[in-house]
Amino acid sequence: MKIDMSAKEITNRLKTVNQFSKACLSLANSSAGKRIREQFSANRVAGGISPPSPHTTRDPGPHRAVQKDYRAVAG
Repeated sequence: MKIDMSAKEITNRLKTVNQFSKACLSLANSSAGKRIREQFSANRVAGGISPPSPHTTRDPGPHRAVQKDYRAVAG
């Protein structure tokens, strides 16, 4: 399957994505969206912003990359 990468088709895809984005934001801000958020408030995705996962951290810990100076290699 070949994907059409012409400027016209790329523009059409971007317009479609923009329309979906606007529709999703409109739904999220609607009364139906509010009811869904209340109904599924225990759901971290539908309930709003969730705390960071315990599996992610900003501290690289002991496994961070070691900087090596390859210029000092004897030739």
